[in-house]
Amino acid sequence: VFESTEMPRSAAVRHFVAAVAVFYVAMAAATASSPQTGSVSAGLMRLRGAVPSRGYLTQMLRGGGGTKEFSVKCDQTSFGESVGLLGSSGALGAWKTPVAMDGKGYPKWTAQIACSEGDDLEYKFCMIDAGGTVKSWETSGSKANRKVKISGSNPPTDEYGHPHGKAAPARQASHGGGHDPTPSGHVGDFMAGLQTATLNQFGAALAKANDNNGSWRQKLEYIQHLFVDQKTADAAGFDPKNPKTEDLAIIAIYLHFLRTGQVKCSEDGRHFRPNHLANIASAIDKALDDIALTPENAYVIRKIRPLLPSYSAEFTATVPMTRIRDIAHRNDIPKDLKLDIKHNL
Repeated sequence: VFESTEMPRSAAVRHFVAAVAVFYVAMAAATASSPQTGSVSAGLMRLRGAVPSRGYLTQMLRGGGGTKEFSVKCDQTSFGESVGLLGSSGALGAWKTPVAMDGKGYPKWTAQIACSEGDDLEYKFCMIDAGGTVKSWETSGSKANRKVKISGSNPPTDEYGHPHGKAAPARQASHGGGHDPTPSGHVGDFMAGLQTATLNQFGAALAKANDNNGSWRQKLEYIQHLFVDQKTADAAGFDPKNPKTEDLAIIAIYLHFLRTGQVKCSEDGRHFRPNHLANIASAIDKALDDIALTPENAYVIRKIRPLLPSYSAEFTATVPMTRIRDIAHRNDIPKDLKLDIKHNL
């Protein structure tokens, strides 16, 4: 390639490195967007059409090439699906092989597409499975194709299912009429007003337990009891050994809200050693090991574990309560720190 270009070797090297970088970005996006973690074959299948063509690499070496970020807002994917992008150029799959988009910014999906200034491109979005097969199209017919002329900045973010820029209709709230509510403050404010009759048995039980348990520790203990106490599990309609994927997903979302402070908590006046929460997390983690795994459940469990408190050695060490009280009454530390230890720890 160096012999065929007329530009100085140093400039050719820079363009070549940029071209290789495009390949690895596309490879990373393809493998990361596959729900089968570590599935290189699935990633490679989804990569077809996203890798810059030989002609594009040559064009980059000669100058004038680059990438643009195509993006779309879509919250209609089901488990195992992602949004695909297909279009008229080789980098867009040449209307044959869709490019898997990156959903890390969900509901916004993005893809880096090789193109040049002045390119006139046609494209549309679709739903694809883990192997890159098209499951459904956002619209039918070529008249609904999106069109863009590459110039300057990235193309504007599209709205899935609305190729002509029509705003998506407001979604109806699942628990009543009107538009989706926008919770103000904590998620707990929204959960308190949620009509539990519209949830399944487990979702209603968790919402009720959230109301009945005030402290952060109590809320986490309830999750532990779902896995280790059969009476609690039966009352909630939860099978700790073979749970429904939907129920595990509800637990993952709830733990995320709890971990990030989006669920209101209030202390109940009881005091526990610092290792108490670590032991709860350890018990939940062990219970997750006993679940009969399906590909779907394994995926959700991988999301639950990072949401649990750490139970490494420094957190499970037994610390006498009297030692904590002694620290709280020392006079050589700032008053704010003393109060924090006394009232929170």
